[in-house]
Amino acid sequence: MSGEATARLRPPLIAGLGIAAFAQLSGIEIMIYYAPTFVKNAGFGASAALWSALGVAVTYLVMTFVGKIVIDRTGRRTLSLEMIPSVVVSLLVLGAVLHFNLAGDNQAWWIIGCLIVFIIFKSAGIQVIGWLTGAEIAIRDQAIGLHAATLWGSNLLLIGTALTITTGWASAAPCGYMQA
Repeated sequence: MSGEATARLRPPLIAGLGIAAFAQLSGIEIMIYYAPTFVKNAGFGASAALWSALGVAVTYLVMTFVGKIVIDRTGRRTLSLEMIPSVVVSLLVLGAVLHFNLAGDNQAWWIIGCLIVFIIFKSAGIQVIGWLTGAEIAIRDQAIGLHAATLWGSNLLLIGTALTITTGWASAAPCGYMQA
């Protein structure tokens, strides 16, 4: 490939890899992997925690299919602009409920609700866009490998540091939610 072609294709490649990294680093895999822990720490029993995790996973699956159906009708930009604010609000509410113990006796239900709302809007929006971007970059052969490495590398980075980060935050949490 000529230098001019390489320079012309660099911005879409960087944008595509950035979207892939953002899709993973914004936390959906943390919610999937640690949903039983969140729910159990919120006061539900082990069995209820596993059932709620199944609910989160089924929601992820269904909303991914919904996202794949609507993405070409609405467009990537519109889908992002419509979904990301709800993702942010669900995380802010979840953080407030956990940090300030806002929900009292209903805290566990609020946690599950925030997780489900997060999964609905995240999986139908930026998550679908993040996974489809690799196939849409002009230099598919070279880009698909970089795209997959970015997705899974970002996931590994986030999952590899998650417990350390949450343990540090838990020691500062006034409600003691994540403390062992």
